[in-house]
Amino acid sequence: MVAPNESLSERSVLITGASSGIGAATAVALCTRNAPQALALHYNSNTAGAEATAKQCREAAPGTRIETFQADMGDEQAVQRLYDEVRKAFGRVDAMFVNAGNNGGAHLGPQGDIENLSVAQFRKTWEVNTLAPFILTRAALGEMAQQAQRKWGRIVYCSSVAALTGGVVGPHYASSKSALHGMLRWTATRHAKDGITCNAVAPALIDQTGMIDSSKMDASTKSSLEGNIPIGRLGRVEECVDVILLLLTNAYISNKVWAVDGGWTMQ
Repeated sequence: MVAPNESLSERSVLITGASSGIGAATAVALCTRNAPQALALHYNSNTAGAEATAKQCREAAPGTRIETFQADMGDEQAVQRLYDEVRKAFGRVDAMFVNAGNNGGAHLGPQGDIENLSVAQFRKTWEVNTLAPFILTRAALGEMAQQAQRKWGRIVYCSSVAALTGGVVGPHYASSKSALHGMLRWTATRHAKDGITCNAVAPALIDQTGMIDSSKMDASTKSSLEGNIPIGRLGRVEECVDVILLLLTNAYISNKVWAVDGGWTMQ
């Protein structure tokens, strides 16, 4: 007998970077397929995008309490404040999809030179991609694990195939995503007994996101990117979403980095 995915109808969920791309699509799909009791949608500067996501979510799940929260994920005090505000609004945070990320404004490419990457760009990338997830994880774990009556928690990071292959952006981005894997290994092992799972999705060349948009590419650039993918095309946002929803609702999958990469990497 196949166990059904767990219901989130009594759970509070936080999604960071929910104003567009994978974060927005995950939020809408969650409300359509497995609506939580409460959903916090984080954004930084894209207010219109966050409100558009919230509108779609409310239409899909009129019984879910949905609110938007602004925070600069490169500011550690703002990240802690984000968690505190969500907790104050909803009472608790049961599950998180930690999706917000950036490349520090630097895209070296696979043939780039590391001397063209500044320390400031490296630091900014790590602050958003690694330090912010740590702050949110630290805040959430305390409550998920210490309240014995709950014994439940789901943490999913948005990593990248760059953490597995080096990627096409640069060492700052690849290393910041690789660090998430070490954090999830420790977290998943340490808190398995507390009913908490911790996993990551590692997308590669997903179209219509902040990293890739084929509508803005010339044919040769698109063809070159697709040449990296054995399946021979860019990925679709919904193909990532399917995996993310599974990781948010399955109690037996933990300590995994799930590549959604068209067969690019072998694990």
